[in-house]
Amino acid sequence: MESPRQEIGQSPNLSISRSNLDQSPVQERGCIGIERHVRDHGITILSEGIQPVVDIFLIHGLQGHPQRTFTYIGPQEKDSTPPQKSSRLRKIFSRSSKKESNLPVSPQSPVATTITPNVFWPLDLLPHDFPQARVATFGYDSKVTNWFKGPAMQLDIFSYGESLLNSLDARRRADPERPLIFIVHSLGGLILKDVLRRARTAVDTRFKSIYTSVKAIFFFGTPHRGGSYVNLGLTVRKLAACAGFDTNDVLLRDLKFDSSVAKLLREEFAKMLDEQKPKVFTFQEATGISGFGPLSGKVVEDSSSALDYAYEQKDFITGNHIEMCRFSGFEDDGYQKTKDCLILCLDSIQYDLTHQSSPGLRERLLASLHMPETQERFNQVDEAYESTCNWIFERENLGFVKWLQTGNGVFWINGKPGSGKSTLMKFVISNHRTFQYLYMNRPKHRLIWAEFFFSNRGKKVQKTLEGLYHRILYQLLKQADYLTRFVQPIFENSAEAQGVWSLIYLEAAMLAIVKQREEKINICLFIDALDEQAENYAQDYRRLIGTMQNLINNSDDKTVRVMFCVSSRPETFFIDAFASWPGIRIHENTNNDVRLYLNGRLNSYLSSRPDLASNSLAVASLQKTFDEVFTRAQGVFLWVKLVATDLIEGLMDGDNPAQIQQHLSSIPGNGDLHELYHRILLSLKDSYLSDALVMLQIAYASLEPLPITEFFAAVNYVNQSKNSELSSQSFDEMERRLLSRCRGFLEVQTASWQDQECEKHTGKIVQFLHQSLKDYLAQQRSFETMQQKLRINYPANGHAHLLRFLTSQHLRRYARKPEDLYQLPQFDLRKYGVLYHSRMVEQTLGILFSGPLDALAKFMNDNELATAYLRIDGWECPEGWNPNFLALATQAGLLLYVEKELKRLGGPSKLKGRPLLHWAVMPLPPGLCTSPTDPFVHSPEMIRLLRSQGANLEEEFEYETYGSRTAFGWAFKQFTIRGAISAVNLTILTTLLSEGADPDVLSDQTLTALQLCIRNSDRLLAKLLLDFHASIEILTDSDWRHLERFNKPMSFIKAFRDGELRARDMPVFAEFYAQDDDQQSPKTLIKQYPSAKLSIRNKEVYVGDWDFVLQHEKSIKRFFRFYGEGEWIRNDMPKPLSECGIETRRAILLNWAVPPDTVDFWY
Repeated sequence: MESPRQEIGQSPNLSISRSNLDQSPVQERGCIGIERHVRDHGITILSEGIQPVVDIFLIHGLQGHPQRTFTYIGPQEKDSTPPQKSSRLRKIFSRSSKKESNLPVSPQSPVATTITPNVFWPLDLLPHDFPQARVATFGYDSKVTNWFKGPAMQLDIFSYGESLLNSLDARRRADPERPLIFIVHSLGGLILKDVLRRARTAVDTRFKSIYTSVKAIFFFGTPHRGGSYVNLGLTVRKLAACAGFDTNDVLLRDLKFDSSVAKLLREEFAKMLDEQKPKVFTFQEATGISGFGPLSGKVVEDSSSALDYAYEQKDFITGNHIEMCRFSGFEDDGYQKTKDCLILCLDSIQYDLTHQSSPGLRERLLASLHMPETQERFNQVDEAYESTCNWIFERENLGFVKWLQTGNGVFWINGKPGSGKSTLMKFVISNHRTFQYLYMNRPKHRLIWAEFFFSNRGKKVQKTLEGLYHRILYQLLKQADYLTRFVQPIFENSAEAQGVWSLIYLEAAMLAIVKQREEKINICLFIDALDEQAENYAQDYRRLIGTMQNLINNSDDKTVRVMFCVSSRPETFFIDAFASWPGIRIHENTNNDVRLYLNGRLNSYLSSRPDLASNSLAVASLQKTFDEVFTRAQGVFLWVKLVATDLIEGLMDGDNPAQIQQHLSSIPGNGDLHELYHRILLSLKDSYLSDALVMLQIAYASLEPLPITEFFAAVNYVNQSKNSELSSQSFDEMERRLLSRCRGFLEVQTASWQDQECEKHTGKIVQFLHQSLKDYLAQQRSFETMQQKLRINYPANGHAHLLRFLTSQHLRRYARKPEDLYQLPQFDLRKYGVLYHSRMVEQTLGILFSGPLDALAKFMNDNELATAYLRIDGWECPEGWNPNFLALATQAGLLLYVEKELKRLGGPSKLKGRPLLHWAVMPLPPGLCTSPTDPFVHSPEMIRLLRSQGANLEEEFEYETYGSRTAFGWAFKQFTIRGAISAVNLTILTTLLSEGADPDVLSDQTLTALQLCIRNSDRLLAKLLLDFHASIEILTDSDWRHLERFNKPMSFIKAFRDGELRARDMPVFAEFYAQDDDQQSPKTLIKQYPSAKLSIRNKEVYVGDWDFVLQHEKSIKRFFRFYGEGEWIRNDMPKPLSECGIETRRAILLNWAVPPDTVDFWY
């Protein structure tokens, strides 16, 4: 199949005589499969194409037509009769043609006239340049007034969208997966957005395929935020109505600037852009319709016609809103721009078709990676205030533009808390200039990018490495299907096979994309708020930075280039990690932005108070006050925002300028958020402070932001309100109450969530305004201060509140019909949270809240419901395990509760079913113990507690798959079959061995644990077993031969060609290695002289061999330590290890079993 680009040549002059625009049907023009009529309504196929690989659909705009909107009208015979006055209004909506100054004059005309053919470019030009495209138009009645035909149709945008969706489905059934390109003018863009909104949420796969097939959209003057001529349109409508014409009021109302419809479509379209990553080309009108009067400006302003989408390419079309999609021929500048963009799209489509993955694989892979919640934080970040943040592109000394154009590695944006890092990151990602510069960075490479915004106050996937890698991989593979084949083995053999993407597989998939050398790609990753990973995840900072460095090191910078634009606070760990990379301190560059913001807020308020604005002294006083805010800000934008809001609220409450100045003087600190938070909280009256304390405690302790109704139900329950059911207050009343009590510390956002019954919802949630607020509450003993002021002397915190509330709600819901729990497909303990909050009560308050737990235990045990709570992600509790609430509490690490119950029962031996020690060492289901906030945890303390209460290490339990095993045998088998041993798993095994577990347990029917480690080359576990005196006498000749295979020094010796290696050569190695500053050192030669040779004891050694030596110097030294000072010639072999003495074998075995960060040359 030939590429469309190959079909593009020198375009001939049009010689076919076009029919007059007003004549119908359209004359057939030699195109393949065209229809003779361009229908006023519905789809008209203009060209079926030759073996089409793409569908191109054109949609006209307001007062348009599927043919006339896209037709250039050649100047006709000029009538010397003066135009009638009544024709002026019609002329505005008649789509008059572009003016041509150098058109030919026809000699046959009795009057001097200029005649040129009309050009309907979707039919006359597109099929010629793109024969492999099927071209069609869609028509609908969008007239402000129906001048010539009947009444205007009383339909709105949603009705047109539904009609187009059905028409697209009907016309694409022969090939529903064929890629789609839309070219839309004006209102047609809004109709398309509604089509995609419907297709995105459709259950029927016929409509879903339309959504997934969209590859590019061309917007010509589409009012994404409404149009400025709405008032003019309404005036025309009234005039037309007076003349007796019917009008479409709904359509014009929908075009009102930032109307609810336009806002809904914009928000839904943003989701589509994030999920599908289509190419977007925005063409903006260059001029107004006329040179004077109300039509002198642009119909759709630039700010309205631009999406500010990362993949958006913007350009201007010569002409006004009416003329901008009428092209006079192949050489028309507007057509050339459109054609060039189409070439780019079709080249990409052709490439994807030749590199597409196997049917179904890509869908399964993307579905396994897709987590919509990971996009929410980006959507919640405030847009940059008008005219701010542009400095990052305009100040050359900052180096950001240069990095985008030519750099690689990391660019670090750092700044104080609240300085606007996330807003700047969103601005950069949403600004088209970023990607214009990135495309300059090795333009022959394909650019793919992804973003992730950490949020510590959000959901689990928003603050963990798993969430980060899921989102990045999803975005990369969504943009570049051709990368699927590099990730496929990891997906099919590991992630899909085990039903979950563990962190190690996610990192391996990222590395596979970077290490490939077939596709020339530039990868740019934007990661915001590195410092906002979940609590207790400090080790993940190191892991993330290590992965970033690994990706950069494994990109050869020729085929693959990797770039990271990251932001964080300037914490020591990040300062050390990014010291060698370029970056900026945001708070040192935002002075002008702060001033713009303050002046804007003040002027906006004054515009609503003409009485105050007319008082020059008052204005001067307020300006002085706001100037002081600027001086004290220290670059902390959030401090400015909060203080400015506080001052303006004072003005709204009746304070005069002098009182406002006095109020500012009472605010402590300069840009210090913690001091500001402290003042705001303690200035609340006691009744409000009491509510604020409970609200902040609940928000702080929540696993993730709570739905607003559940949040207030919890607050009411704690306050012993009579209405402890879900609050009957309206959303508006709840938001007002939240604002009055918490003074903006907590905000309401729209998000999606999944409840404990695994049902999905979308609605309003409550979360912290900013991460610095959580930091303040955690670091400044703020809760204790509020409790002291309120004279609260009993132990309570958010975990205790939620434990009581969630238990009460759960029992109220299921106590009467407990069997309903078994009717659920699964029950998600992660969302229920009772076990997590119980553990946190023990850890934070050091006390046992036994009341809620005893009630839940009685309910669960009396109704034998424990197995109903252990169903998640397809896991079912095996028959015979007989779990009860105590088993769940053991897995949850509830030390105080388990100790109380064991003392009551007389020890763990009194229980039937699977022993508690087995539940403790390996909590199940496995998906419920992957992080500190999960309901279950690996707890060495619980193992010690059970042992102290009499748990038997030698007690075995019969497992259907693995036979009878002790707790250590069960844990060892489970940890090893799951791949790499984590630090947590190693701690569990170490604890069991420390408590007296037998290290010589069978790992399967015939092999001991040590034998399995040797055969799996698992040196880390082997070292652990040997440290606890695992027997080596049981090792067989087969085990020793397996060990020899990794212990042979031959793999090193053969690198020295025909040379001879002696132990006494080691000082020579050390001497050469130390000469790093010498021009003849091995390191220098390796870099500068690839073909150079060195000499050791008069033997020639190639520099490439030295590279090997330098990498494994420590291992070589260790080898000679065990083989003594004797000579060993290349063709000799040491005697087999099985023939060595027991101490020699143990020494060699211990030498082999070293920590994994020490690399042996034989490993």
